[in-house]
Amino acid sequence: MPRILVTGASGFIGQALCESLHELNVNFLGTDLVPQSTSVLKIDVTDPISLRIILDFKPDVVVHLAAQVDVSKSFIDPISDLQSNILGTLNLLQAAATSGAKNFVYISSGGAIYGENEIGPTSEHSNLDLKSPYGISKLAGEFYVKVLSERYGLAWSSLALSNCYGSVTRCKKGVIYNFWEKLSRGERPTINGSQTSRDFIHVSDVTKAIHLAITKPTSCRVNISTAKETSLIDLYAIISKQMGVQIEPIIGKLDTGEVAQSCLDNSLAESLLGWKPKIGIEDGIRLAI
Repeated sequence: MPRILVTGASGFIGQALCESLHELNVNFLGTDLVPQSTSVLKIDVTDPISLRIILDFKPDVVVHLAAQVDVSKSFIDPISDLQSNILGTLNLLQAAATSGAKNFVYISSGGAIYGENEIGPTSEHSNLDLKSPYGISKLAGEFYVKVLSERYGLAWSSLALSNCYGSVTRCKKGVIYNFWEKLSRGERPTINGSQTSRDFIHVSDVTKAIHLAITKPTSCRVNISTAKETSLIDLYAIISKQMGVQIEPIIGKLDTGEVAQSCLDNSLAESLLGWKPKIGIEDGIRLAI
């Protein structure tokens, strides 16, 4: 396996990816703005000076997970969102090219860049409908990856994830965690939108897709998803059943900047990467909680 640099290594997906790389005895370096372990180096991707460590490590592949990922925060502070997701990506691309990297794997958000579902799951060629500064910044980052990777002679991939989830003791945010936390305390969770649905993908399936992109660049955006839609009402029923807790939820409104329905077509990932998801929602929730 090549030498791999992972940004955002202390995040939920970053931790899972680094653990999987460690198990394979791969030579990798994890970096993060807020390191959670001594094995992760502190790097601020918005600061070019901070990225000099990349020149010393000389990675063959860069996996870029570091990002501002909160839709609500992107409305409150869109400048910070831009700096993290656009400027940070641009700085990292230039550092990767200067260090002699050969492949750049960009992790994007399928749920934030596409509009409402058309007929069937949304493909990579579907219309874009950006509803938040976060979605704008992630898509702009992808465009920089495409154009500059081609300019610098870098192979590249953009993996557009659907809603990634995993262990609630690690991923302490998101709808699954929020439902679990409220039920654990005997409180009524809020379901944001009676018709809201999502395509939930387990983190272990995501890390497998990243492994494949490390060795098989796609030179395009590829959806990483289950291509199956689960309503938040059904999700809540699955979680409450597995926890053995029956509490009537509160039905609230959809948050600003969020789409009501999101389900992504994953056929291109199967075609280009030979990847298919292995974990369904019920088994995934069992693992998560």
